[in-house]
Amino acid sequence: IPFRLAAVAAGFAYFALAAGVLAGAGDFLVVLIVGVTVFTDTFAYFTGRAVGGPKIAPAISPSKTWAGLI
Repeated sequence: IPFRLAAVAAGFAYFALAAGVLAGAGDFLVVLIVGVTVFTDTFAYFTGRAVGGPKIAPAISPSKTWAGLI
């Protein structure tokens, strides 16, 4: 239980720090971060679908491939 509590506290601190950084960032930086995230995720999806290959973790996310990750 102490490890789980420490992990929850670390996760909360991480999200609080990220929210603080985004709240203090300008509009351009927020749009840039969201845009880059959407672009890379979309590109990874289509690359994984086109190339295929072995799955990363079929039990957790059956559609994720190593090609999409790279």
